[in-house]
Amino acid sequence: MHGTGNDRPDCCSAADRLTGRELEVLTLVAAGLSDEQIGHMLHVSRHTVGYQISNALRRCGARNRTEIVSRCYAWGVFTPGWWPPKPTGRQCLGQCEAPASSQQLPPGVHCRMATYSA
Repeated sequence: MHGTGNDRPDCCSAADRLTGRELEVLTLVAAGLSDEQIGHMLHVSRHTVGYQISNALRRCGARNRTEIVSRCYAWGVFTPGWWPPKPTGRQCLGQCEAPASSQQLPPGVHCRMATYSA
């Protein structure tokens, strides 16, 4: 798969990719807004915002809002040093790594997810 412009491969699968709405919500979370504030800005309920955050938390294995924002910076989803937070265009939940030459992956799988260790 082709890189995203930052020398990292694309996501391994759709399940590893933030949706556009999740990215939009997480950008506002990174800016410190509450679910109610985000809902007001996006013209959705705070419950819808919470649902989007919960989906992203579950898929990336993060325990809370702080952890997912931290991971988004670490994985290149947000541009470091920008305020308010600025997405880079990358939407992957993690860093995909190319397999070692001795590893065999199933057909259709182009990379494996790197594990995150806290």
